[in-house]
Amino acid sequence: MRVPDDVPHRARGRRRGIWILLVLVLVLVLVLVLQGLAGFYTDFLWYHWTGLGRVWRTVVGTKVALAAAFVVLGFALLSTSFWLVDKIAPQAMFMAPDTELVRRYQAVVGPHAFAIRNLLAFVVSLLLGIGTSSQWQHWLLFENAVPFGRTDPLFGRDASFFVFRLPFLSFLVDWVLVALFVTVVLSAVGHFLNGAIRLQGSPRIEPRALAHLSLLLGLMALVRAWAYYYVDRFALDLSNHGVVNGASYTDVHVRLPAITLLSIVSLVAFVLLVVNVYQRNWVLPVVAVGLWAFIALAVGVVYPALVQTFRVTPSQSTLELPYIQRNIEATKYAMDVNAISQRPFPANQDLTPTVLKQYKQTLDDAVLWDPSVVAPTFGKYQDIHSYYSLTPLTVDRYMLHGVLEPVVTAVRELETSALPNQTWADTHLVYTHGYGVVAAPANSATPDGTPDFVAGNLPPTSSSSALRLREPGVFYAPGQDQYVVVQTRQPEVDYQASSGNQSSQGSGSGGVPIGSLLSRAAFAIHFHDFNLLVSNLLTARSRIIPITGVRAAVEKALPFLRVGAHPYAVVAHGQLYWMLDAYASSIDYPYAQPATNGFLPSSSGLAGSYDYVRDAVKVVMNAHSGAMRFYTINAKSDPLIESYERAFPGIFQPLSKMNAVLRQHLRYPQDLLMVQAAMYGRYHVAPSAAALFYSESATWDISQTSTSVDGEPSKPLESGPDGNVASFTPVYELLQLPGEQGPTFNAVEPLVPYGKTGSVPTLKALLVADSSAKGYGKLESFVTPADVSIAGPGLANSEITSSATVSKQLTLLGQVGSVVSLGAVQILPIAGSLLYVRPLYVSSAQTQLPELRDVVILYGQQVAMAPTLDEALAQVFGAAAGATSPSGSNPSPGAAQPASSASAIPGKVRRLVAEASAAYSAGQKDLVRGNLGAYQHQIEEAGRDLVAAQRLLTATTAGAKKPRAVQRSAPATTSLRIASVPNSDASVRRSVATASGPRPSAKVPSRTRSAQYKAGDA
Repeated sequence: MRVPDDVPHRARGRRRGIWILLVLVLVLVLVLVLQGLAGFYTDFLWYHWTGLGRVWRTVVGTKVALAAAFVVLGFALLSTSFWLVDKIAPQAMFMAPDTELVRRYQAVVGPHAFAIRNLLAFVVSLLLGIGTSSQWQHWLLFENAVPFGRTDPLFGRDASFFVFRLPFLSFLVDWVLVALFVTVVLSAVGHFLNGAIRLQGSPRIEPRALAHLSLLLGLMALVRAWAYYYVDRFALDLSNHGVVNGASYTDVHVRLPAITLLSIVSLVAFVLLVVNVYQRNWVLPVVAVGLWAFIALAVGVVYPALVQTFRVTPSQSTLELPYIQRNIEATKYAMDVNAISQRPFPANQDLTPTVLKQYKQTLDDAVLWDPSVVAPTFGKYQDIHSYYSLTPLTVDRYMLHGVLEPVVTAVRELETSALPNQTWADTHLVYTHGYGVVAAPANSATPDGTPDFVAGNLPPTSSSSALRLREPGVFYAPGQDQYVVVQTRQPEVDYQASSGNQSSQGSGSGGVPIGSLLSRAAFAIHFHDFNLLVSNLLTARSRIIPITGVRAAVEKALPFLRVGAHPYAVVAHGQLYWMLDAYASSIDYPYAQPATNGFLPSSSGLAGSYDYVRDAVKVVMNAHSGAMRFYTINAKSDPLIESYERAFPGIFQPLSKMNAVLRQHLRYPQDLLMVQAAMYGRYHVAPSAAALFYSESATWDISQTSTSVDGEPSKPLESGPDGNVASFTPVYELLQLPGEQGPTFNAVEPLVPYGKTGSVPTLKALLVADSSAKGYGKLESFVTPADVSIAGPGLANSEITSSATVSKQLTLLGQVGSVVSLGAVQILPIAGSLLYVRPLYVSSAQTQLPELRDVVILYGQQVAMAPTLDEALAQVFGAAAGATSPSGSNPSPGAAQPASSASAIPGKVRRLVAEASAAYSAGQKDLVRGNLGAYQHQIEEAGRDLVAAQRLLTATTAGAKKPRAVQRSAPATTSLRIASVPNSDASVRRSVATASGPRPSAKVPSRTRSAQYKAGDA
């Protein structure tokens, strides 16, 4: 039995629990508020110190203005309606005896009715209005609309109405209807609590309350009538009910009249409901709502479905043709494939040695290092330290020793997860940046099949002035994802040398000052990292780089554009830059078909839904300072980016303002070309050929890829996100296209016939995107004859791997612990013929470091495989086709060299190499004995000898031709390469590499070219 004295104690315990709960709630609210304020303030600082304060002010200002406007509108609507509820409430003395609940409510709430109803109106309006800030982008486009100069065929309106105005109008209609509905519901509840609506016994409603609710319902009917006529009608141009997007036969002949009728019915309902404000009975509201519901169901849903099923579907091939024509025209413009010039490409098999020599430069520039296969090889020789990793390899072009060449590049970025000590200071203050660039010609290799690096090593060195860096520190990189603090009391590690860490003090120039207590506290709260607030290693000069990822920074800077997923590095004027693509897109272009992009990974900037897209902006970001510049490709032909220019004045510059050296490194984005190729494959027909389009007999598709995920020929072809064979990724090539006078840098995407169960592997067209500074963005389609079967990349892969010559070699090379890999099939249009080139790599099964072994070519049905491209050409076209000198001699990498080749090496070079070898051997002995000082001296001596030997050899062989593929003939100069030093630990190799500078190359000085191959033609 409970003791009565326990009751007060239990009551005090309950009160104490309530107070504790309230305190916890307040603390949680305080934490959330502080977190929000910290994020707001740190965003402001980032935009301000990045020079993008205008973007922050415009976006934040628009969000606040929208939210405030709709909160005020919602509050005005709700407070007015609540005031009417109170005015209409019956007096207590006139209430029925069954309204005791209402009496008590009025007794408690009545004295505070004004405050309570306004507080409720404010809270609900906040809930209704805050979310409208997400419409900031639609409002900016609405406010800064630019005409397209193209009208839709159904209503005759400029396309800008659909892209810029219709999305916001649609949102506005939905918001007003939701706000009115909420008002009706809350007002009805208010009338019930005030006694105007009674549910006990026979339900009754006060006539004045019925008038009030009728007025609100009438406003909903009026808004719905306006929406039918000014929104829903035009939305038919975005319909997907037909064979293709856009208003179809049923939309135009059935749904459009139905929408007009429903607009009239809604107006009638509005009139009836307004009349009921005076009549005050149930008949008119029931008639109004019932009439609208019946007609909406019968005319808006049932009748269109019947017409589509029994009238349109059986005659679809004829009834839908006019609307298919509209879709073809709109889609070609919206996806920017309407200006593609089609050029017939005969794909003859009449190449001769004479023609091949005319296109010798295209052959010389064939890419032999496939970035998707050889990344481990580049990483092995250039990662150097575990806490560095190379960014994905990319193909670009540079002037190397006066010659334009394709170059494979990568950047040494920081790999924080690989740090030996994961302390806060190490991860955020000490190891703050990557260091240097790695580059090797894409069209040549050293004699033993490894990349011939022209830039790399630590400290960074380069044999070409085009790739030398004055500021090699890389504070911004694609793989970075955490903040760092620079200019602290803690030295920042650049790289590790034999003498210890090479550090710099305060080298980072980007980021946000974090010297003040407020800034440190804000970032500490934002990153949930108390160390930022209490660490004594930070000074008044310290700067925090909160966003070190390239794409993340650009997405924050341009939140209204789609940002590409493939930044690539460019060296210009001694600086390292990242170049990145940003796209303008919309899902509201009338009659346009949504992009086919299921083959892209979800991380791509072009994943998702859109029916209009443009290569709008090129972003240039300094890898050291983080400074960003934004260049519009062609704003005058892209109303969407022109509208954003109006909304954010001063942010963009025209492409002509980009530095001339940077313009030489423009690359047409691969993902965009794939999307455009997929759309062009279906929409390459003229609008007048709608019947051909409908039958899909002329539809093309992107070719299948030609390699497995790691290039091994024994494995199946790589699969895409949808589980099917992956699509061919465009290849960057320096090509002299048919009819052109010199080479240009192009992205090439092959197209093959479309099949219901998959693509047919025969080639139908090559879509080529010009990436040169002069003709950037020009798309051309080289179409093969319809009656000729030509191998596409997938079929070329099959023919190469199944040919007797190659399959036998693959079997032999794949034995005794070796792994064979094949690069992607590269398509070279030579005059009116096609030549396929494919590199072959061999690696140890243990190390998996592919080295270039052979080059395979496919010409028609002929397959040839040889250590060099010249030799492979000679096998197919005769010795004259593979000649690299007037005599036509081109040493076979697999064959023994003439005795004279050894004697051609100067005696001084041999002596230096011998001395280097002796010093290296002596150093190894010193290392075993633990005499590190003597070991270092011997290694440095070996390095000096190697550098001297390299200089002598280069001077001796000046003027000779450079091999276009690996030569493994083992001349005496092979010993100059660090990779050929006898087996030793990794530290020895790094020491030798550091001592001797760039790894000596067995290739001779670059070939010369005619005057037409200037940098401006890149």
